[in-house]
Amino acid sequence: MAFLKGRFVKFTLIITLLMLSAVFLINMVIVASGRADIVDTGSFAGAHTAIVPGAYVSPDGRLCDMLADRVITAVDLYRQGKVKKILMTGDHGRASYDEVNSMRKYAEAAGVPTSDIFMDHAGFSTYDSMYRAREVFRVDSAVIVTQDFHLPRAVYTARRLGLQAVGVSADRHVYAGAEIYHLREVAARVKAFLQIAAGLKPRFLGPAIPVTGDGRATHDEIPAAAAPESPQLINREGRTILERISPPAGFTRVEAPDGSFGRYLRDLPLKPHGSQVKYYNGSVKTRDVYEAVVDLDVGDRDLQQCADAVIRLRAEYLYRKGLYDRIHFNFTNGFRADYTTWMQGNRIVVEGNRAHWVKKAGYSSDYSSFRQYLDMVFAYAGTLSLSGEMKNVPLEEMKIGDVFLKGEDPGHCAIVVDMAENRATGEKLFMLAQSYMPAQDIHILKNPRNGEISPWYPVNFGETLFTPEWSFNKNQLVRFPD
Repeated sequence: MAFLKGRFVKFTLIITLLMLSAVFLINMVIVASGRADIVDTGSFAGAHTAIVPGAYVSPDGRLCDMLADRVITAVDLYRQGKVKKILMTGDHGRASYDEVNSMRKYAEAAGVPTSDIFMDHAGFSTYDSMYRAREVFRVDSAVIVTQDFHLPRAVYTARRLGLQAVGVSADRHVYAGAEIYHLREVAARVKAFLQIAAGLKPRFLGPAIPVTGDGRATHDEIPAAAAPESPQLINREGRTILERISPPAGFTRVEAPDGSFGRYLRDLPLKPHGSQVKYYNGSVKTRDVYEAVVDLDVGDRDLQQCADAVIRLRAEYLYRKGLYDRIHFNFTNGFRADYTTWMQGNRIVVEGNRAHWVKKAGYSSDYSSFRQYLDMVFAYAGTLSLSGEMKNVPLEEMKIGDVFLKGEDPGHCAIVVDMAENRATGEKLFMLAQSYMPAQDIHILKNPRNGEISPWYPVNFGETLFTPEWSFNKNQLVRFPD
């Protein structure tokens, strides 16, 4: 009896070791195979469709951080022209829980046309999503946008199911519970391996909806009537930021002393309500990302983009104050372009990566000459050079005039043009303005995550600030030195 018991224990141990070895080998194969087809966003050449797997959505429709990062990464690829369509795939198996429409709305708020967003309402698992991407949506060339821990399995599954797919990481910050996700992934890889080996079909298939068509064919919501503008926030007749946009109930504007940069920004003139943002060539920006348009010329050259708009506002303020000696900006190559030297009739000559001053005119502080100076700065400065001139400030110390800045190539920035505070709770709000590519009118950004207080944003936005066309982290707030 003891002999048989010993053999049973030995047999159980062998089976256990074999199963653990199988789990290890399957994970190793999927990770190695999947990672071979993961690319960096910078080197990613492009694909027809970005596939965005779903994740948790709260009852009020807010995306969890991981899902928001997936969607905004796909949106970035769309803006860069690297994908033509976005396929949102997730769980919409019951009326009370809807991942894909929440994902769609988020992308629409970021400026992606509705017709270019497809929704897979039955993407209940990674396997189902990839299978249906091939069979239902007829996806051929795809990039899968998800977090690092999920990418190897997602890409491996897609390619084994016949999709020409690569993966791009959507990691933008550290996520709570990351260790648990990695642990769950071990079992999920084994399940995917077995599903592929067995050739299982997803829970639902259905008629083909080619992703080459119009994404509205996948929409299942009845469009809501346009919400009326809140009379508490928008005064159609207002001619400045101060007059046009009021703080939400319970909030009052923070102090901005007369003559300060903050007061200058708050008093920026606005074009009439309903005006459209126009590019330097006169064409219209079609993305609905702005609440108001600043009444300041953009010029007739593709120069006044995101960093240039910040430079323009700062320089215009100092020029109006007669503080000419404080008007200076660095080129990306490090050259210091100061306005006082320009006023003396000197002009900047750029030869390769070097620049120097040459005397070419007489003294002038006329505005037309000042604008020529700014155009020269716009041509050779940018987010990278601005990041070297400005200093980081903690989020809780935000002031009007501070800038959210990602000083990379490509980078982006948006300037805080107003702030308000709830004196009872201490909560603070801010408002942002930007220009973008190509050169366009400076405009006041909508808040894509909270239409009730838009265009205001809460200072306590969390780890990531999501604007309609870019996202920043909370450590990317900077300030011009005094």
